[in-house]
Amino acid sequence: MNAPQKVLLVQRDGMGEHKTEAISEAQFELDLSIINIKGPFPELVDEPEKAFPKNFEQMLEASELVLDFLYHPDLSDHLSILCKAKDIPLIASGRRVIGAECPATCCTLARNKRFGKYGELFGAPELIVTLDETEKLSSVRAKRQASCGATLKAAQKIVGFSPKDALQKYGLEVQFFCKAKTKPGLFLKNPIHVAAEIHTAALELALDSTIKKAVIKTPGQDWNQPGGGKENV
Repeated sequence: MNAPQKVLLVQRDGMGEHKTEAISEAQFELDLSIINIKGPFPELVDEPEKAFPKNFEQMLEASELVLDFLYHPDLSDHLSILCKAKDIPLIASGRRVIGAECPATCCTLARNKRFGKYGELFGAPELIVTLDETEKLSSVRAKRQASCGATLKAAQKIVGFSPKDALQKYGLEVQFFCKAKTKPGLFLKNPIHVAAEIHTAALELALDSTIKKAVIKTPGQDWNQPGGGKENV
């Protein structure tokens, strides 16, 4: 059995913990350490290195992946410089940090071998769906999910629904659980809308796989056709 991947979460004033709830469930595959830097900080931080613990570089050297939830450009830039110097991948979801991987949301993180086990477990969702004999969703599991936990929390809300109704409902439920910052007035690219769309697409792909494996589809077959209680793999 491989040793758990060492992941370091660096946050300001606890701002990352609620956005990484699902990581705690992967304790046998990820060894998560958390550094909490307490503010407040001025708009410009002239000496960002002083905000970090004295043993920070030692903790960094022991890590295989770093998650940035500092939400301050000067602190994040300093962290990025350190990570680059030590060749440690850095993820900063929802922001623009030079030298870091910056997906729009935690659920839009693409697969990347550099992210190790974390990248296999978290990012753009990949679902496994089971249909019962009445053509309703009997279970929804995740091979890959959002680190905030929205993927499976929302999935619990669509069990018992038909595929058609589940597809209409899932995106909305994801928005209720999504931890991304909303941006009022931003159409289509609003982070919570992005999260809803990518989860709906993942569910549609899983349902399509399930139904294709369950029956030989005839031209024009829709979601209401027999599922046979199968699941996608």
